[in-house]
Amino acid sequence: MNTFVWNRVEFKVVEDCDPIADLHINKLRIESCLKRGEECIKGSELRERARRRNGVLGVRDGQQLLDHQDQIPMKMRKKKIVLTGTTLLAPNGFKYTASLCWYGGDNRWDFDFTFANGLWVGYECLPCREQA
Repeated sequence: MNTFVWNRVEFKVVEDCDPIADLHINKLRIESCLKRGEECIKGSELRERARRRNGVLGVRDGQQLLDHQDQIPMKMRKKKIVLTGTTLLAPNGFKYTASLCWYGGDNRWDFDFTFANGLWVGYECLPCREQA
């Protein structure tokens, strides 16, 4: 995938992981990106923790989850599911990491984007798969 279009904005895909075949939310452990006592971490540490915890999913995996968003547990609505497997370059020249966020006013999940090297806080979670 060379580009990713969301809300009429075309992002260039800088880094991407292979999508997971037959991905289901109920096969994922949703874990906080923070360790006890931390208030925030940098994007580079977030990506490293995702790798160590088998929590690297990309935007294509995110789209699979959105296609079956009725299966995402209601308790997740106050969380942001971070998709560290894809790095996107926006037209403004900044790199972003995609996440899935609950938009209560619209009663749906959708993509959200955060500066890839920004700070990440406690409501942002990693979707971790069981180790093979």
